[in-house]
Amino acid sequence: MSNIKHIVRLASGKEVPWDEFMTWGAKKQSANLKPTRTGCSLSSESRKKISKALVGRTTTRKGVPLTNEHKEAVSKAKTKKLVTPHGIFDGRKGYAVYLAGILGLSVATAKDRYRDAKRLNPAEYYYLE
Repeated sequence: MSNIKHIVRLASGKEVPWDEFMTWGAKKQSANLKPTRTGCSLSSESRKKISKALVGRTTTRKGVPLTNEHKEAVSKAKTKKLVTPHGIFDGRKGYAVYLAGILGLSVATAKDRYRDAKRLNPAEYYYLE
């Protein structure tokens, strides 16, 4: 048997014995090993990697910058009239709110019900141009 003590160095610089570290939960271990969660400053190399990863986050999937024109087009597409067996509604959310009121469900669950019904009966659910 050796008397080697294993030490874990945390992001804050504090050193903790391995046996104590292993008694912590996964979240506590992760939080103490990541420097950004403990308020420690990041190295310039880490900052460069993060900046590089964030490049392009303000563009669409096709790489087109998000302009006001694009945002208006998306907004307009979201507000198309939806025709269902229950009537005409202002998009999926409007129909989900209606279903939630009738069936006593949450809006999220009602959206799922709509999606399933549309999959089974595609001719009964469509958008007006």
